[in-house]
Amino acid sequence: MRRSRGPRTLLNPNLPLQGNAVAYFDVDGDPESLALRPGETPIVCVMSYMVRRLKDGKVRLAGRLGADTPGAISVDFTGWDGLPATFTTSLKVEARK
Repeated sequence: MRRSRGPRTLLNPNLPLQGNAVAYFDVDGDPESLALRPGETPIVCVMSYMVRRLKDGKVRLAGRLGADTPGAISVDFTGWDGLPATFTTSLKVEARK
């Protein structure tokens, strides 16, 4: 019998973590997740992951830090077809037990 997953605590992606967490986001439409450890700042970790994943990509915060959509990230990159493309993703961070 499977246990139902209880409600998870959502965390602010702009603040350093006090415990383990998981960041959920999209990379050009593909869902991704990233395990995070105490002391890491989720938005910084995800932005650095995207820079590595999209080699020629430029990653920036979408809007002001702490605006209506905290954790929103915009990415400018060169698509597989060689044309410039842009996408915006929102970052959701859940605490782990």
